[in-house]
Amino acid sequence: MLTEEAIRSISSPNFYTRGKTYYRQRKVRGLKAVEKQPHTYMAEVRGTRRYRVQVKLSEDESGVEGTYCSCPLGRDSEAACKHVVATLLAVKDMQEEGVAQQEYQSEREALNEFRQLLLESGGSLAYPDVVERVQQRGERVDGQSLLRAGREMWQEKQLSIRAEEIKH
Repeated sequence: MLTEEAIRSISSPNFYTRGKTYYRQRKVRGLKAVEKQPHTYMAEVRGTRRYRVQVKLSEDESGVEGTYCSCPLGRDSEAACKHVVATLLAVKDMQEEGVAQQEYQSEREALNEFRQLLLESGGSLAYPDVVERVQQRGERVDGQSLLRAGREMWQEKQLSIRAEEIKH
């Protein structure tokens, strides 16, 4: 994932500061991934004029491999201009939001699956018992840990029932 340090490393302190100001002022518009060009993003940045920006990230998207800006400094300067910096900061936030969204979806799915497991157990599994198991392990009580512990407890109950059936 892209970091502020990686962005700062390709720009001058002045361009970085000004780019961060542009980003905070929401001057980056239409940020999107470029189709058929992996790890490449484009946007328009509104300053005194509108400038087209394109950035290419490393394969793991933690570093910057190339930049383009239609502004005069973006074409002629070794350091990334303020428009590129603003765009990279927007990409960084987009990456973070994507991870947060994936984590949220995963958590929601785990909680839904756990609820379904409780229903299917017909009362054999009780929420407080599952929470207690999670806490005994020293884990955070969340959808993933509840689902893991609930599945284990359900399997244990099923094995116990089978063992009783074999005895009789």
